[in-house]
Amino acid sequence: MVRLSLKYKLLIVFLLVVVSGISTFFFFTRRTFLADKKLFVLELNNKTLKATTSEIKLELKGRLDELQVVL
Repeated sequence: MVRLSLKYKLLIVFLLVVVSGISTFFFFTRRTFLADKKLFVLELNNKTLKATTSEIKLELKGRLDELQVVL
């Protein structure tokens, strides 16, 4: 049986604590980033849709005004 000195035991415990802390941090950071990215894309699509809708309404209103003048 190999006996480890106290120095190496403490080093192993310290490394386990640091690695588990960093892993937990990256797990939650990744999850938050993905949720934020999905929300950003949805908001961007919503803004694009609103802008396109208002452009179409404006164009249709102009065409209707032209038709009313002709009729």
